[in-house]
Amino acid sequence: MADNSDGDINGVWHSKRSIKLTDQLKQLAISPEEIEFLSLSHIHPDHSGNANKFVESTFIVNELEHKYMFSEPAESMFGESYSALKNSKTIPFKVEHDVFNDNSVIIKSMPGHTPGSSVLLVRLAKAGNIILTGDLYLHARGRELGTMFQYNDQKLTASSRSNFESVVNKENARVIIQHEVKDFERLPRFPAFLD
Repeated sequence: MADNSDGDINGVWHSKRSIKLTDQLKQLAISPEEIEFLSLSHIHPDHSGNANKFVESTFIVNELEHKYMFSEPAESMFGESYSALKNSKTIPFKVEHDVFNDNSVIIKSMPGHTPGSSVLLVRLAKAGNIILTGDLYLHARGRELGTMFQYNDQKLTASSRSNFESVVNKENARVIIQHEVKDFERLPRFPAFLD
């Protein structure tokens, strides 16, 4: 889990950070209780590991992902990292959600990896538009070759990827693949940020 010094080890994956999210927030003089909104690309622990720390936030989630995350066996398998969100104030959405009602941050449904997985489009004044993939793509090579996990819904994933590429082209967006080290190396180092 997020507070485990060895990181999260589950089957074939091992997620570990040298500086915890809560410690990064402290460096900015922000507590988890001050975060207004929380959204997860999907429920897998490498994306939801800190979720229980944000129960005071309004949880924005695709309605299918919410149903999936609190079903059996998903909750028994992954719920340790997000179970406290069950009673949080929640904004469900179907296709997309405009977080600040100003078109600057849009969560878009891109199912396939999980039933309600999503991506995040952010329109920045200076840096331009960026789009975070969640696990729609795992790596740049997977995006090039069209590979995906065997457990993905193949048809839904293919449809979401087609939709995603249309958004990328329409928005002239820079793609950030969450598990692609090169994409992170091109970003400003914390506490610097894109604006």
